[in-house]
Amino acid sequence: MNKGNDLVLALLVFAAIAFLLLYKVAAPFFTKPTVPPVTKIIEKNGKTPTTDTEWRMRLVPKQYEVMRLKATEPAFSGAYVNFNEKGIYTCAGCNQPLFSSDDKYNAKTGWASFAKPLSEQNVTLGAYQKGVEVLCSTCGSHLGDLYNDGPQPAGKRYSINSIALQFIPAKKN
Repeated sequence: MNKGNDLVLALLVFAAIAFLLLYKVAAPFFTKPTVPPVTKIIEKNGKTPTTDTEWRMRLVPKQYEVMRLKATEPAFSGAYVNFNEKGIYTCAGCNQPLFSSDDKYNAKTGWASFAKPLSEQNVTLGAYQKGVEVLCSTCGSHLGDLYNDGPQPAGKRYSINSIALQFIPAKKN
């Protein structure tokens, strides 16, 4: 081969590698994230797991990591970050109603943000290494974090992991 052909071949290989790297980095921004369903949809009065084994059976691995081990899903990866349908968000662990779409807003942080819960009794707040933790008051699952930079009058932002939520659409008239 001559030097011209070698240069063309090298450029083609470089372009292919650059394309693959760019695709790997950019693909998450162009695909619609999905929330894996719990392994079994639970009725509100259904039995809430009490053991680690039951939780592992109820939740998919990423949900278990977030809801039971207090992990955080990556920013902008959750299905409900830019989701604007009307309805109620419930706990993916026990199906307790937690938040209304009427109180959801775009905080541009990468997580679903709510100004307030449906009822103060439906969430529990606690201190942990990242700050103020938001928990489901029924099953104790980790939902996300609470910040004091939300909309007025309360100034609260409930920053919630999409994977910890289930969505129930509002009934259409």
